[in-house]
Amino acid sequence: MSALTKLHLNMPYLEHTLVVERSSNALALGIPPQVVMKWTGHSDYKAMKPNIDIADDIKANAMSKFNQL
Repeated sequence: MSALTKLHLNMPYLEHTLVVERSSNALALGIPPQVVMKWTGHSDYKAMKPNIDIADDIKANAMSKFNQL
């Protein structure tokens, strides 16, 4: 069974994955964590920490592209 098929069988997992992706991208774009927390319904910073870590990785990856010049 492919990963995509597994996702379709487990819709809450898919929905959570989309929320994490959207919130991580919003944070990477510089939208403040407090705003993203209101959108996602997170009530504390600790719950958002994994998304912030992903956003930091996205930013670091983008900055590393300068090393290719």
